[in-house]
Amino acid sequence: GAAREEEAREEAAREVAVEEAAAREAAREMAVEEEAAREAAREAAAAERVRVEGEEEVSREVVKGEAAMEEVYQEEAARQEEAAKTEEVERGEEAARERSAAGGRTA
Repeated sequence: GAAREEEAREEAAREVAVEEAAAREAAREMAVEEEAAREAAREAAAAERVRVEGEEEVSREVVKGEAAMEEVYQEEAARQEEAAKTEEVERGEEAARERSAAGGRTA
């Protein structure tokens, strides 16, 4: 009976050792999966930063584009205003010449 009890204890000890090894392996796999999850989270955060930076860059470019268009509009408005003034001055000079010519004929 004693030999059989010893054999049963050894068998139980082997089963415990196998279960402990399996538990250690499961813990290692879990640690690997957790590291993979952390890495995925880091990559997602990096991708989000890139996306946000991209949106900010697009916003900056839109603002620059709008400012450039505003400048073009203002330059065009100034050019048109200048052209209108020049035309008004030329009409005034022409009217003055016509008056002086008319005045010269009657004199």
